[in-house]
Amino acid sequence: MTKPSIMSTNKPLPFGELSPLEFERLCLWLIEREGYLRPQHLGEAGGEQGRDIVAYKPTDGGGELWYFQCKRYKRIGATTLKKDVDKYNRLAESDPALQPAGIVFVTNAVLSARVRDDVASYCRKHGYAYDFWARTELDMRIKKHHDVVQEFFNAGSEVLQQVASDLRQLLAHAGLAEPKQATQTIVASLQTERPLLFEKDGMCSGHPIKPSPEEYFVAHEFSEAKIADLRRALAEGLRDLNPNLKPYTADQDTGSGHILCKIAAKIHTTLFSIFDLPRSQNRNVYLELGVAIGLGRPFILIKEQVAGLPSLVEGLDYFGFASYTKGGHESRFSAGQKSVSWSAQSVVDEVHP
Repeated sequence: MTKPSIMSTNKPLPFGELSPLEFERLCLWLIEREGYLRPQHLGEAGGEQGRDIVAYKPTDGGGELWYFQCKRYKRIGATTLKKDVDKYNRLAESDPALQPAGIVFVTNAVLSARVRDDVASYCRKHGYAYDFWARTELDMRIKKHHDVVQEFFNAGSEVLQQVASDLRQLLAHAGLAEPKQATQTIVASLQTERPLLFEKDGMCSGHPIKPSPEEYFVAHEFSEAKIADLRRALAEGLRDLNPNLKPYTADQDTGSGHILCKIAAKIHTTLFSIFDLPRSQNRNVYLELGVAIGLGRPFILIKEQVAGLPSLVEGLDYFGFASYTKGGHESRFSAGQKSVSWSAQSVVDEVHP
């Protein structure tokens, strides 16, 4: 079965595109990751009497038997869930050893407060503990376990390649699609809109500015993992955009003057910039992002799923990565908010219609 593609990491995962059996298998993986012991997938063979998955919740005494009802439904009501409770009652009547301590209702559907209250009351009436892992709770739990996301959803570099195709269209609107055209566009902008930073009295006065239409600027905190995995993933994913396109990072060369001048010059003269928002919220990355916004340059934000976002970038879209070694999830682009003649405004119009 083809894995569903993740269209955005700041939206719930597309559980509805999984088959019912794959959804149960997803639940099996999650139950084990959530700390339950000896999970068994009874639903795969059928005849499970409502017990899609059984597992044991750790206790001081060894473990409590819990049943998991996995419902890949668009909508679900209290009546359906209460019928499953009735099945467990009949099972316990035939064999008291099969009576569970609790029930977890796992579903990709949205459960209203009324449904939750009704089912919870019914469970209490029959002596069962209970829990609900509905759409958003399920999404939250699964995204804590990157291996589960990778196993069941399309999080590979082919999605990033599709995004590269979309980026090509955005660059075309900005006059940056072809190297010759991009060079002319960048040169024209430098002649008419030279940043104050590079003017006579600016901090970077005299620093050389050379159009770099076959490069894109990458900002990230420096570590072996980032240098090896992130750069490789980006190079592979963006190859479809332009096979000659190369990343530029601040550690590639040395030169005279302030390092910020070298960085600002590259942000200003390359096709676009990519900013990896780290878990540590590295201040240098955010400073460089501010430069891109100030210069009105198009940029892309990426981050690991577990990395938090500071308030100053909340609301901006980003690529969310579960693993830099396996590529990224598709998401939208973020672009500089400053309206300038040749870059950011046309990108903003595309991304934020």
